Amino acid sequence: MRHTIAILSIIATMAGFPVPAGAQWPERAIKVVVPFPAAIAYDKIITDALAEKLGVPVYLEIVPGAGGTIALQRMMESPADGYTLGHGAGPNMILSLWKHPPYDPLNMTVIGPTTAFPPPVLFVRKSYKGSLKDFVEEARKTGSEISWGSGNRNTASMAGLQFLSLAGIKGATLVPSSPASGANQSLIEVLAGRYAFGVEAGSFVLPQTAEGGGLRVLTVLSNRRHWMFPDVPTPQEAGLQGNFELYVMNCFLSPKGTPPEIVLRLRQALYEVMSNADVEKRLRVIYNEPIVVPPEQMETRVRQWLTTETNNWNRIIEKNGLPLQ
Repeated sequence: MRHTIAILSIIATMAGFPVPAGAQWPERAIKVVVPFPAAIAYDKIITDALAEKLGVPVYLEIVPGAGGTIALQRMMESPADGYTLGHGAGPNMILSLWKHPPYDPLNMTVIGPTTAFPPPVLFVRKSYKGSLKDFVEEARKTGSEISWGSGNRNTASMAGLQFLSLAGIKGATLVPSSPASGANQSLIEVLAGRYAFGVEAGSFVLPQTAEGGGLRVLTVLSNRRHWMFPDVPTPQEAGLQGNFELYVMNCFLSPKGTPPEIVLRLRQALYEVMSNADVEKRLRVIYNEPIVVPPEQMETRVRQWLTTETNNWNRIIEKNGLPLQ
């Protein structure tokens, strides 16, 4: 098919007809700049399927650092020719904690959403036998004596702060994990009894809740139950009021100015990939939920998510007096 398009383009050029930008795209491999090593597993499932659709290799380049912003900067500095894409997510798209953001997340081309990451969960030692309601009542009385663990200024820590506020728990001290240890630090400290509880993405906690594990999930910080924890109640089910959900979306982006014809082809290919039952099955095995959105709605979906979650983060930051970096 690509050869046919190329031949027709040559004929059109020789005949004096204009050839649309991107008519021969793609002619070579496409790179996706990935900001987090953990993203490789699910991005590779998607990019392998995209390669089959587009007929050229699609490979991953890992560029970690600065909360994922270096990767998007690398992508934004690349030619807007459809051969360099970027992986956007909460940490490198929601820049509310930056005093001087390195870029405007709206100043790039949206290809489309890919997956939703599992919501954060609040977990305790398995030896704790009380309900979420019991936990909240106890924490309201002893909040100033409580330490808890979570990520370093990420979605999980924002969700934890939001939960404490809505639950009326005051004075609890957040001990953020170091970048090197990540979610493991919270899990280890809760298991050791040094933290009263932790808040991390459900996929990190799930293995420790199985038989033989030492952790128990008290609630999923979402407005609805999650398929990973079907028996775990939401905060609302425990009688708490408010919106506890911070939505974690992954998406593909490209440099501003990418030709519309190329963007359309990428969106159509992405839609077909994310609609594929085998892709969905493989993503769910690693705890990712595919987001299936028609091509014409992809940009709106991503920009709505970015606006909503940025507003949520701004509210949490202001309420908790968090310093900007």
